[in-house]
Amino acid sequence: MKMPVRTEPSNLARERRHRRFPTVAWIAGIAVIAALAGAVAWLWGAGSPRPDLDSLMRSEITQDISPQLVTDTVCPGLNCTSAWDTSVGRFVQFVHEGDVEYWQQVLGDDSRRNGNILLDMSEHDLDRDETKQAVDTLFLNRDWK
Repeated sequence: MKMPVRTEPSNLARERRHRRFPTVAWIAGIAVIAALAGAVAWLWGAGSPRPDLDSLMRSEITQDISPQLVTDTVCPGLNCTSAWDTSVGRFVQFVHEGDVEYWQQVLGDDSRRNGNILLDMSEHDLDRDETKQAVDTLFLNRDWK
């Protein structure tokens, strides 16, 4: 009875193994980079949709606060893209969140912010229910649970 002879792998087999390793390493590296980029985007909120003020104010949901478009008179002085007066305050949308942050600091407690939209309640004397309605409108897509 003959014993099986152990043979060394051919040079071709060795080359294939060595070529496969860098390919697998590149794929794994790209997957890790994509996962890190996704985590960073999620932490910064890039995955969440930006609210669109014009669509919101034109919807049936906001008709009870009587939205009136005032972009032409308000935005030239504020560098905003959209502005609406309502019975619960003025909703203003900016391109840059830095502008929103600045105006929120100026207005103080009479304002609320959601992303690049500012709610200015400074010219309204709202009771608790009206304030709740204004905040609920500003954060329409937010689940508070």
